[in-house]
Amino acid sequence: MNRFLKTNVRRLLNLAFGSPSPKGPIRNWYQYYFDRYKKLRRTKRPWHPSGFYPPFKKGMVSIVLPVYNGEKHVSEAIESILGQSYKDFELIIVNDGSTDSSPEIIDIYSQKDKRIKVIHQENMKLPMSLSRGFRKASGEFLTWTSDDNRLKPNCLERLVDCLNRHPEWDMVYANMDIIGEDGAPLKNSSWYSNYQVPPGSEHIHLPEDTAELNVWPNQYIGAAFLYRAKVASLLRDYSRFRFTIEDYDYFMLINEFFTIGHADFKEPIYEYRFHDSSLTSKEKQLQILEQREYLMVFDDFRRDFNLTPLCWIIEDENESHRFLQPKITKELEESGDIVSSLNRWSVNQLPSLWFSSCFLKTISRLAEISEPPVKQLPANCTTILIYTGQERLPKSVSASWDLCVTMHKLGSVGTEAPYQGWHYCENVFDVLSASEILCRRKQFEALEKEIFEPSAPLYKYSIVICTYKRTHILERAITAAFEQNFPKDKYEIIIVNNDLEMDLDPLMEKFRKRYSSGPAIDLVLCPIKGLSFARNAGISRAKGEVVCFLDDDAIADSNWLLEIDRAYEIEPAAGLVGGVIKVQLPQNHPKWLESKALPYWSHFDPAFDDITWTEKWWEFPWGANWTAKKKALLEIGGFRCRYGRKGNDFGGGEELLAGCLIQRLGYKVGINPKAKVDHVIETSRFTKEHVKNTIKSALLVNYRLQTDLYIPRWMNGSEVAKKTGSWTKGLIRYFNMTPFERLEIKSNISAHMALLKLLMQDYKNRIQKPEQ
Repeated sequence: MNRFLKTNVRRLLNLAFGSPSPKGPIRNWYQYYFDRYKKLRRTKRPWHPSGFYPPFKKGMVSIVLPVYNGEKHVSEAIESILGQSYKDFELIIVNDGSTDSSPEIIDIYSQKDKRIKVIHQENMKLPMSLSRGFRKASGEFLTWTSDDNRLKPNCLERLVDCLNRHPEWDMVYANMDIIGEDGAPLKNSSWYSNYQVPPGSEHIHLPEDTAELNVWPNQYIGAAFLYRAKVASLLRDYSRFRFTIEDYDYFMLINEFFTIGHADFKEPIYEYRFHDSSLTSKEKQLQILEQREYLMVFDDFRRDFNLTPLCWIIEDENESHRFLQPKITKELEESGDIVSSLNRWSVNQLPSLWFSSCFLKTISRLAEISEPPVKQLPANCTTILIYTGQERLPKSVSASWDLCVTMHKLGSVGTEAPYQGWHYCENVFDVLSASEILCRRKQFEALEKEIFEPSAPLYKYSIVICTYKRTHILERAITAAFEQNFPKDKYEIIIVNNDLEMDLDPLMEKFRKRYSSGPAIDLVLCPIKGLSFARNAGISRAKGEVVCFLDDDAIADSNWLLEIDRAYEIEPAAGLVGGVIKVQLPQNHPKWLESKALPYWSHFDPAFDDITWTEKWWEFPWGANWTAKKKALLEIGGFRCRYGRKGNDFGGGEELLAGCLIQRLGYKVGINPKAKVDHVIETSRFTKEHVKNTIKSALLVNYRLQTDLYIPRWMNGSEVAKKTGSWTKGLIRYFNMTPFERLEIKSNISAHMALLKLLMQDYKNRIQKPEQ
C-alpha cells in the first residue's frame, strides 16, 4: 500500500472514529451545497452589479400593500405605516378585487395622505398584485407588507440604516414578533417554535445564515425586509405561477444572484399576525407544502443553469471606439461564454429554452436608436441597449428593448416601460453583470410558462438523438428510428447537433426524401458542448408527450417504441421508462476483454421478465435507452448541465439525477426489458484506459450526487477508507486473477484514492468560514 493511501486511510479513520473537534463551525451538507454554488458563481462570474443604478428617488422607500377583503385589519396595517419614524416613503395599495369594504377604507386614507397611491383591479391573486404595485414604485428601497400585519414605528428607519451601513448587501431582513387575531402578543405558539427567544415568547429570532434558504424547504426571511431597487430592475415581477409561495420564490432568486444579510440588530421590528383567514393558516387547503417541494426542485435547476455559459450577440455602432474592447470579449470567452454576431446560426434551429442569449447594442447618438432585430435573434433573447453619449435621455424607447443603459450620469430618467431604464452603469462589467442576471431571469420565466401553460402535444413521442462527431453510425441510428413498428403520425425524430463544425443539413434532407411519408424529422443546433445541454435542447424542441433519448450509436429494435408505449399505457403515473442496452464484444477484441466488462460500455440488462417499477435509484435505467414524460422533464428543469459528458470525456450521472428528481415529484420509474437497443461501440474504444476512467468517473460522480443531496449520503470517511482497504486486500489474489480482474481491482484502488483526496478536500472546505 503506497504512502498516499496509508496516510489518507489513517486520517479518514481518525475523522470517523473520534478526531479532535475542528477549529471553527462545520458547515452542514445543505449549507455546503449552497456555499459551493456561490463560490462557483463568483469564479465564473466575478462581477457584481454594484455600479448598476436604476432610476429612483434617492432615500425613498416604496411599500406595496396588496389588499383582498382585508376590512378587518387593513386600517391597522395602514396606520402602522403612516406612523413610521422614517417619513420618506410612498405607499402603493393594490386592491385586488375586494368584495368587502376594503376599497372604501383605502380610498379614504389616500385622500388624507399624498404619499398613498391606490390601484383598483379585478382579482388577480397576490403575485400579480405585488408585481403591479412594484411596477409603479419609484423608491431606492422596496418592501411589501400584508393587510393584516403591522410595522413597528421604527421598522423602516432601522432597515434603511442597516442597508446604508452595509453597502455590499442588496437585501436585509430582521426579526419579528407574532401576534394573534386580536393584535396581542402570541405566546406559547407552535408557529416558529424553534426561533422563539426566549422559548414560548412572541419574539422570533430568525436564522442569520441564508445558505439553507434555497436547499432546505423553510422560508425564514420572514416579513420584515428591504431590498434595493436594482434587485427589482433585474428580477422583475413576482412569478404569477407561484401563488402562496411567491415570496419564497423571489427571496430564493435574490439569494442566488445577490447578497442577503440579516440585520445587525436583534430587536423585532415587525408584527406578524396569525388568524383563521390568513394564507399561512390555510397551508393544507392551498397545498403550500406540495408547491414548495416543486419549487425546491425548480430552484435546484435555476442554480445549475446560473453556472452555464451564455451567448453574447454584439452589435457596436461605434467602429472607431468599441465599447466592448477585445480584452473583455476574450475574458468572456475564457469564462466559457460564446461571443457571436448576428446571423451566425439559423435562429430557427436554436433551442428556445435552456439557452441563454443576450443581444448588446451600443450607440453613441440617440438618433441611432432603433428596434432590436428580433427576427434575427434566438427565442427569448434578452435585448440590451447601451448609450455611451451625453444627450438628454428620452422617456420613450421601444418596449422590445428589455433594458436601457447609459454610461454617463444624466439624471434619473425612467422610461414608460416598467423596469426598462434608463439605468446608469459605472463600467462595462456592471453592464455585463446586470445583463446576465436579467437574461437568466427571462429564461426562468419562459420555462415556467411552458410548465404551467404548456402547448398541446402534436405527437405521442419525440425521439431525440444527440450527436457529436459520429456521422457514420448516426445514419444507422436514425434509420432504426424511422423504421419503428409504430404509427408514423404518432412520433417525430429530433436530431441535436452538438458539434457545429459538422453540417447535418444534407443528412436531414436525405432522410426527408427517403421517408417522405413520415415521421417528421427536425434538426436542432446546440452551440454549447455537453450531452446535458444537447438533451435539454431536444426537450425544448420536442412536440411529443414523451421524450425518448437514444445515443447516436444506439440502434433501436423495430419494436422498441411499441414496448415503450406499452409501459406508459399500463401505468398512468409513469414518469420515466427505460429498457435494455445490448453491447456485443467486437470481433478480434483484445484478449484481456471479457463479457462481464461490457457494463463499462453501457451494457444494461437487468434480470426482469417484464415491465418492472422500481423505487431504488441504483436500478434506474441508463441513458442510451431512456425516456420520460415531457411534463416531468420540464418540472424538474431538464438535465443538470454540470453533470453529463462533454465532448469525449467520461462525465455522467445526469440520467440518474433526473430519475431521482422525477421520482421525488411523485412519478414512477420503470424498466421494460423488451424495449431493446443495440449500442454499437467502435472497436477503438475498447481500451484499458476506458475501463480505468469509467470506474473513476462513476465513483466520483456518485459521491458528488450525494454531496449535492440527490441520493442518500453513505460515502463518509470511514466507509470509503474501509472500501479502499477491501480493494487493496484483494491484491493478495493478484496472480490468480484474469487480466481484466487485475485491471478492475487496480482501477478501483486508484479511483478510491482519488475519492479519499476529494473527501479530505470537502472536509477542509466545510470547516472554513464561507466567503461573504
